[in-house]
Amino acid sequence: MIKIKILISAFLGIILLGCGGIKQTPSENDILSDLSELYPSQAIECADKLEIVRSQLFEDEKKWSTDVAISASDEYAQMLSEITVVYDYYDNQGWILNTEETMYPSFTVEKTNSEMTDDAIQDLLYVWAGDQIKYVDNTFDPDSGVEYITYKMEQQESVYYNSVTYGTLTCCYYGPDSGWSVVNDIIDSKDFLPITENLVGNYEATCHAGGWNINPRCLGYYNFNITDISQDGKSLTISGYKKEFNLGNLEAAGDVTIKEDGENRIIMYQNQDYHAELVEYKQDGSAIEAVYQITDLEGETESNKLTICTSSAASGEWEYQTEKGAVSEADLHIQMFDGWFWKVL
Repeated sequence: MIKIKILISAFLGIILLGCGGIKQTPSENDILSDLSELYPSQAIECADKLEIVRSQLFEDEKKWSTDVAISASDEYAQMLSEITVVYDYYDNQGWILNTEETMYPSFTVEKTNSEMTDDAIQDLLYVWAGDQIKYVDNTFDPDSGVEYITYKMEQQESVYYNSVTYGTLTCCYYGPDSGWSVVNDIIDSKDFLPITENLVGNYEATCHAGGWNINPRCLGYYNFNITDISQDGKSLTISGYKKEFNLGNLEAAGDVTIKEDGENRIIMYQNQDYHAELVEYKQDGSAIEAVYQITDLEGETESNKLTICTSSAASGEWEYQTEKGAVSEADLHIQMFDGWFWKVL
């Protein structure tokens, strides 16, 4: 009789274990807790609700699969993650999260409710361009959840020019783990400012203006001096002189002339300042080309262009030899009167 009671009790215990074990699947709180432990992240820490959307129990395989929706929110946005979670059942442990088949809870931002804080703006600008970029203003569009940051950025484009760029960054929020990111950079304007101490100075060469040919327009030693340049680089002052060859020897310095119809015509008097205005500027990496028009040359002439550049196909690939060695076309030089003149190093 006692043995029968023991067997009945054991049988009932097995039935109760089966009913309360494999069929008692994890609760929503249990799932959220397991996910937080398996995939720790700032987003999962912000989760305020997990909802079981659908589930299926595979008793023969002792497996339970469920689709869940996880809602989260932080100071900026409301977020949602929809994933599949899988559990395996063990007789001695109960339901254990299957780490290989359970999806990572990636959150998408459903709605951005708040604009960026001042600290967040400064952090983003520093990551974007370091100390070169400065905050100007910002606006937030609550309908799209987009933040627009206007900025000013100063950069040294080359040894001769700096640039000042005004632009607008379009920023979107991607959750607490990724934060705010720049999705577009619209340049509103870009100005180039000369590093005047590197542009002013003497430029000289011994050459044929008009090229190396049988009957050059002029031949001699030239010296041009850029004495001043405006802060915005749009105007400058230049003076110059020329020494012509006479039987292989240089004559005394005199006015800059060109030959027209066999006669020397004065273009620039020595020791006199002439003014030039910027008419074109090109930038390609560290190479610059600034074209000026000299406004007050003597007489009528088409040779009134002054070009300051660091490289140009027009200057050829030859090098100008100075007392200090060769100066390549990558160094600063100017073009005037169809000749090229290098800055004295």
